[in-house]
Amino acid sequence: MDDFLKLDLASFEREWFARWRIGRVTWSRGGRETGSIGYRLGPDDMELSYRHGRGNDAEDVTERIAFTFTEQPLGGRRRWFVCKSCQRRCRVLIGGARFRCRQCYRATYPSQYETFRAPGLAKAETARERVGAEPGIGNPFPQKPKGMHWRTYKRLEAVNWDAVLAIERVLAGEIRRRNH
Repeated sequence: MDDFLKLDLASFEREWFARWRIGRVTWSRGGRETGSIGYRLGPDDMELSYRHGRGNDAEDVTERIAFTFTEQPLGGRRRWFVCKSCQRRCRVLIGGARFRCRQCYRATYPSQYETFRAPGLAKAETARERVGAEPGIGNPFPQKPKGMHWRTYKRLEAVNWDAVLAIERVLAGEIRRRNH
């Protein structure tokens, strides 16, 4: 699922929906932009505008994604996307030819492809990405990026460290298993 463009409702401020905010979301990998879309938020839906394809096969796409809401036990309402293909509610839409839910694209989570099973490895890679570290748990964890809160940095560093310890436990168990 990491190779897809993900549009997460959690990345939008709650008050933006009431103000009909207009903006742009961009994705990048390795410092190179891999995609972008324009959006217009409203209280009941979101309009996405983007270009799909390349060259002569490129097409301009405008999609309106409806929202649905669930009441929360302590008050308030939680906002969800409604997938245009299957009508399921979801927090994250994945961009391909169109923005749809994970199940419509049959997208899997990175942890489902881990051949080396150590608890927290996928989480650690996500934490490392947030602080601008090179991919791979063997690479050093970088210094705190400018503008990041120390509490956030320490939390991400702990996630990375927990994964390193989990890998060591798995390797030690594998060595013990092979020696017996």
